[in-house]
Amino acid sequence: MFVDVERDVVAWFVEHDVVGLLAAYYYATAHYVVTAVVLGWLYRRRASLYPRARQILIGSTLVALVAYLLMPTAPPRLVGFPDLMAMHADSGWWGEAASAPQGVGWMTNQLAAFPSMHAGWSLWVALAVTAATTHRALRAAARGTRGPDRDRRRRHRQPLAARRPRRLGHRPPGVANNG
Repeated sequence: MFVDVERDVVAWFVEHDVVGLLAAYYYATAHYVVTAVVLGWLYRRRASLYPRARQILIGSTLVALVAYLLMPTAPPRLVGFPDLMAMHADSGWWGEAASAPQGVGWMTNQLAAFPSMHAGWSLWVALAVTAATTHRALRAAARGTRGPDRDRRRRHRQPLAARRPRRLGHRPPGVANNG
């Protein structure tokens, strides 16, 4: 079923040093930058959605922090996987302890690996972008697909009343009784 591919993928990144470094930069930066950019975009361009989106982001982050404190789990690097972040800490802005800036690793919970807020914030970004735009390319990028936008197709269908089979005495709304 190809379920246990993580070890092979990490080994590939270890063997390809430049790609591993780029992946470490992406991992350490993208969730902060993209989340902040989408939050700022909502504030400036979609002000009606901003308060609710901000509340969801803060609430989900707080729930995750409580979960990390109550149910610590081991990150893959503590169970034998190579730690790409530690391997490239000298080349990046992050420290060996976590994807936090150098010198503040003591403030991070080293056992908070799953559920990862990287994934949580990515989900929030996808949902926020999908809710805030009708642009097909942005919605597809947020969903991670290239397929047709089902929401757009639904909007162009006939109203439910016009699709119902005609029954005796039933007329769709707006049809006069000429009979």
